[in-house]
Amino acid sequence: MTEARHINDEMLRLLAILAQQFSPLETLLFDEIENGINPEITEQVVDALVVSPKQTIVTTHSPMVLNYLEDEIARQSVTLLYKRPDGRTQACRFFDVPSHRNSIVLQQVMPCLISL
Repeated sequence: MTEARHINDEMLRLLAILAQQFSPLETLLFDEIENGINPEITEQVVDALVVSPKQTIVTTHSPMVLNYLEDEIARQSVTLLYKRPDGRTQACRFFDVPSHRNSIVLQQVMPCLISL
């Protein structure tokens, strides 16, 4: 048996994310899911979360994570959170924003919340 202190951070993060699929919790929240995970593995992690029976919420600033979602899932699931000039937080579906409506491949992404 290997102790956690002897395992690299990426492996610990992957184990923590994937182990939650077996937890009794019905809702999971992962902040910036791509941080600390090899981009070649991130797509597989996103795919696993998409098919999970749990309500999964993921935050990201990464267009890479959005590109891993099928177009229809992205259109239904991605929410843009932003601060208005008066300081209040606003939310809308990302692809309802006219400048992003037809763009699945993005160059710059504001903080997004993905509810899978």
